[in-house]
Amino acid sequence: MRTPLLVGLAILSMSRAALAGDPLSMSATTTGSALELTFANVSAAPVTMRTHVRAGRDHHDDLTVRLTGAQTRTLRFTEARDKSVPVDATLAPGGRLVRRVDLAAWAVRAGNTGGPLAPGAYDVEAVWDATAPKVRLVATAKLVIAAPVETSCTDTASTGLELIATQVRARGPVEVGVHNVDTVAHCVVGYVKAHELQSDWLVFDLHAASAKKPRRIALDDSRRKSHRVTFELAPGATVWTTWDLDAWARRKRNGAAPIARDTHWAEASYDTTRETDVWRGKIGDTLGVTY
Repeated sequence: MRTPLLVGLAILSMSRAALAGDPLSMSATTTGSALELTFANVSAAPVTMRTHVRAGRDHHDDLTVRLTGAQTRTLRFTEARDKSVPVDATLAPGGRLVRRVDLAAWAVRAGNTGGPLAPGAYDVEAVWDATAPKVRLVATAKLVIAAPVETSCTDTASTGLELIATQVRARGPVEVGVHNVDTVAHCVVGYVKAHELQSDWLVFDLHAASAKKPRRIALDDSRRKSHRVTFELAPGATVWTTWDLDAWARRKRNGAAPIARDTHWAEASYDTTRETDVWRGKIGDTLGVTY
């Protein structure tokens, strides 16, 4: 099911021209949930700019994105970090470079509040406020976040998806999104529907400073009648599920003990490599969780 969809095609921006005298200009486009910013050197001399900070994920300290429409949100693109490497690039006169950020993924990262980005249409205003060089660039674009569609579907792909995981609040549940970062649609398995939601494909490994080895939390258990639920994800769409890890930890299946009161470094893994008729691959994300 690798057929291009109209939803998620690039939507050209309505860029504001750089202020007179600025050495750089910026324009914006969107594809799926991704925002692409194109910087151009409009001066007669080379310009060196700080493009991002490498810190596990790429951070963009100079970028703020304001969204209005299906929700009103302000997104920033930096998190707490211990080690980081600033990355600069030099543009020759007339030179260009592109930076890409996924708005759906960053909407749930630390420092941003409001939860997952709701499906729907948005007006986007991107502001790049930098000191090296000193510029304040603004560009606008249109964004459409597609909703996941629960349907019977098939797929043969094994790439094009990412996992997004975040804890809603301290000691609260964890939200997990299977997110389409591709330019074509994918069919994914979301969960098992029984007397409760379960997952045969999602597990968490919790690493606590007070523990010698990680603790695995599985999200499947005994059940009688059940069936898997599949979703078609257009480019930029995400299917979200919510899991109370502490409740699952107390089950016999997972050792029948609550999660230790601590801050844990958690690894979420989604593995569908044994499936034959839907997207099959293995993706993961890391997050901090507090209990």
